[in-house]
Amino acid sequence: GLIDTPLASDAVAAVRADNAPINMVGRVGEPDEIAGLVHYLVSPLGRFANGTSYRVDGGALGLGPFDVR
Repeated sequence: GLIDTPLASDAVAAVRADNAPINMVGRVGEPDEIAGLVHYLVSPLGRFANGTSYRVDGGALGLGPFDVR
């Protein structure tokens, strides 16, 4: 999902100006939300998690097909 970082600032501003739902949470992600997943994966809690990918998109997949700009 879209994460509010300096590199993505133009895209984040466009999404906020559009005011259309981009995911089920209704907002762009924050860097600490990505860090939370990374923390889990490198901690003892994540020791058995491997060989998979994790969607960190605020539930965007649940909205169904959408127009990618």
